[in-house]
Formats: sequence, C-alpha cells, structure tokens
Amino acid sequence: MNLIFKSISKASNDLQLFNQINIDSFPEFERMEIDTILKFSTETASDFMGIYDNDFPIGFYFLVKNKNSGYIFYYAIDQRYRSKGYGSAALKKMIAQYKEIQLTLDFEQIDESSSNNEQRIRRKKFYLKNGLKETGHFTLLSGERFEIVCTEDEFDVNGLVEILKIIHPYCPEFPAVVL
Repeated sequence: MNLIFKSISKASNDLQLFNQINIDSFPEFERMEIDTILKFSTETASDFMGIYDNDFPIGFYFLVKNKNSGYIFYYAIDQRYRSKGYGSAALKKMIAQYKEIQLTLDFEQIDESSSNNEQRIRRKKFYLKNGLKETGHFTLLSGERFEIVCTEDEFDVNGLVEILKIIHPYCPEFPAVVL
C-alpha cells in the first residue's frame, strides 16, 4: 500500500468516481454535492483531496481548516476497498500530515433505536482505534446529533465553532453550534 493524497479539482480525471463514492458513502441529508464541495474548496481554507494507492483512487476527504483546527467534513473510502486497511492507513496519514492543528470529525451518535446502530458503533470504534479521542461534545445536522472526536486530549471547542461558521453558508442545515 502506497497512499498518496492529490488535490481534487473540476479538471480531475477521477471526479466521476469521487462523485460515486460520495453518493455511496453518505445519506442524502448528510451529503453535499461534489460541485458544491469544489466551489466551497476554492472559496475557503480547505483541502479537497483524493486518496490514492499509487495512482489508483480509493477515496477522498474534505477538510475545512483555520489557524489551529481542522474539521474533516467528509471522509470516504470506496466501498470496494473498505475493511482492507485503507481507511486506517489514510486516516493515520492525514493525522500526521496535519499534526500542527487539531483535527476533529463527527459521526452519527450511537442510538439503540436507530436502524443503523451497529454501523454507528463500528464507526466509533474505528475512529477511536485510529487515535481519535472522545470529546463529550456533539454537532447537529438537520436535528440529528453527531458525536465529535478529535486528535488532542483537550478539545478546542472555539476552533471548531469558527470552522462551523465557515461551513454554515454552504450547508445551512448544519448550524454553527457545538453541544
């Protein structure tokens, strides 16, 4: 495995594949269209990156950042390459690449009454296994609570709120609040 991150733009040869990964990975209410992500990435301090094994695309991430914090807004591995070590390897590489800032991400809160609770539990275990730490805080998207994890022992709430204020105009259903 030789993971490489490459910037994604409108001219990227693999844009259709990244669009399909986006559609396959996120439910509609959580998903931002690729064209919107591209526009967002050109207008803000953010990185929209393809994840490649050598020259073969296997996933992408979209990270919005400021001076001290980075929020992994989207992180997806092509479903054909999940459970093969790519997700862990890419996340660890990302954490190392952005070691100068605190990285945060969120995922659906564990809820025994939800139809995908097992998936939520697996997702949380994955992030904790790969070095992220629980914060005890949550974001909201369309009224749904998402648990926040981060790379540091002490969570920078204000840093994330600043980033959420940047995101909100592009995604109004995602308020700039941390619970």
